[in-house]
Amino acid sequence: MICALAARIRASDPAISIQIAAHHEPAFAAANERGLSCVMLPYHGDYLANFEHLLQTVRPRVVVVVGADVIDGHYGAMFAVRQLLSADLAARHGIPTIVSGFSFNSTPSPHVIRVLPMLHADVALKVRDPVSLARVCKLRSDNVELVADCAFLLEPDNGAPVAAETRAWAAQRRQLGHKVIAFNCHGNFASNVTQAQFDGLLANTAAALAHVSRNRPVSWLLVPHDFRDDNRSDPAVLRPLCAALSDTLGDDLRFLEGENRAAVLKGVAGTVDGVVTGRMHLSIASLGMGVPVAGLTYQEKFEGLFRLLDLPGWLGVPLAQAVDGPQLQDLILRFVDDLDGLQAQLAVALPRVKAMAALNVAGLETALKAGH
Repeated sequence: MICALAARIRASDPAISIQIAAHHEPAFAAANERGLSCVMLPYHGDYLANFEHLLQTVRPRVVVVVGADVIDGHYGAMFAVRQLLSADLAARHGIPTIVSGFSFNSTPSPHVIRVLPMLHADVALKVRDPVSLARVCKLRSDNVELVADCAFLLEPDNGAPVAAETRAWAAQRRQLGHKVIAFNCHGNFASNVTQAQFDGLLANTAAALAHVSRNRPVSWLLVPHDFRDDNRSDPAVLRPLCAALSDTLGDDLRFLEGENRAAVLKGVAGTVDGVVTGRMHLSIASLGMGVPVAGLTYQEKFEGLFRLLDLPGWLGVPLAQAVDGPQLQDLILRFVDDLDGLQAQLAVALPRVKAMAALNVAGLETALKAGH
């Protein structure tokens, strides 16, 4: 998301300096790998005083607070409030400020509910789906705009070796009359379960994919998207899933190796016919390449995304429900059968949605051109 925003802002002025406010060294390293610079923002002590000192030191022409899925407070009320108050403080300093495209669930933190209506009127809130927009507008209706997720702006890395290798493999599978389906799942469905329960959920998932392969000509690409080093990471689920299916599926199964960057994964997504995933931004990468998606949903994110693209609601099934019964195999069978129609619907909606993604920074581009 940050890379997509940075590239879009630089399109108006390639020489512009973009500083990422971060509070630990891994963020600095990640930014540097992507050609971005960081400035230290201490997270301890008086956070707002630290942020105000940063504003006075760096003297930014515009400020972007990345909204994503954190503004409702689900992943931490304190972090959400600090993001919102940072935007408020920047606006009070007269700096053009946005909170970039974010979703907003039906049960936001009470702290967020108190803070959001009190934000400075010049903070532009960019909401990334119509369901979230309706919820935000109950708290604040001024300077709120419907956009699409800024990740739709990310340019794919089609030339990466792993993308080229996947493209060649997918072409071979299609010569056999197969549809190529990327599959992604993560460990959030297994929170607070025993190892025996986890093994049962994994077995259900493997059985669903095997059932689809017995009934449809499908080849599978297992695609990790999130690489956190814990039991919620994608490889923690997909590697044992691959092991469970390898004897049954043989050449119809491939695991995407490596911790690939988002732009590379978007290039990979463009090589397949459809994607079944529990990750929001793998969904956006795929949809942005014109590839239909079925979502293993969580946190109410997919509902608004599908509605934004005029895609049917049946494409989303709650993750925990899908891997604990026959719903997953039924979802994928219907998805495979409807791929051509879904692709046609997506082709119609995608240009409009990409234009909406550009609205994330439209006001900032104006400010930069005006020399603010």
